[in-house]
Amino acid sequence: MKKIFQLMLTVMLVMTGVSMISCNKEDDESNNVPQADPSELTFNWESGTQQISVRPTQGKQMTKEWKFVEAVNPKLQSPNNKERLRVDSTSTPGVKIYSNEWLILRVSDLGRHIDVNVLRNSSIAPRSIQITGECDNNRFSFTINQRAKVY
Repeated sequence: MKKIFQLMLTVMLVMTGVSMISCNKEDDESNNVPQADPSELTFNWESGTQQISVRPTQGKQMTKEWKFVEAVNPKLQSPNNKERLRVDSTSTPGVKIYSNEWLILRVSDLGRHIDVNVLRNSSIAPRSIQITGECDNNRFSFTINQRAKVY
């Protein structure tokens, strides 16, 4: 009986920790962090830019403030391959645009819809882009895998 109680206590602590990390609302089970579903997204480029949508895995509305902070630049091989994302102003209420020289993230509708525009690719090798965000000082990330195509 004691072992069952310890196991239940451990499971409750783990679930509580996950809730804090993923920035969940306290009143229900919905997830307030824009995690990719599935967490690995693969897409092909035809030419120019490509848009994909990343939606929260659960829940219908973001209730806590979050932001994108950086993206890994796949061209840089050094340990310092993360580039900060700047926030561009937009006249549309509820829309934020984060960008750097090669990536634009357009976030709308309180984070339920995220369009990712990757502006250029100069390598024929497949690459992946890890995008990192922050919510209540906790970080989250998802990865987009790109198949080889040069433009």
